[in-house]
Amino acid sequence: MQRFGLTYEVTLKVIRAFAEKQGETCSTDEACFQWVKEKEWLGKDVDWNAMTANYQKIQSPPGDEGMNKIYDGLKEYYALLSSLSESMKLAGNYPPNETTSLKKDN
Repeated sequence: MQRFGLTYEVTLKVIRAFAEKQGETCSTDEACFQWVKEKEWLGKDVDWNAMTANYQKIQSPPGDEGMNKIYDGLKEYYALLSSLSESMKLAGNYPPNETTSLKKDN
């Protein structure tokens, strides 16, 4: 659960940085996922709302039954976040490496 929470938080930081780089702002988690969906970096059938809701649930953990349901969805969330990462890499050469950063500065 902890790994899911950390991965979710890092994913949103990356999405926000990527959006900012493109002149956009994501003020909420939902807005960030909506933005990447509009960019078509998420599949059309991806239920990011469930992932966001489960992230909120683990912030104040429910009983054992609720945690088991969240745990059961982690494999799906891993696939979703991995796919998103690949789409973002293809879309914008992100994250920038030192060579890319140096070229932009010159």
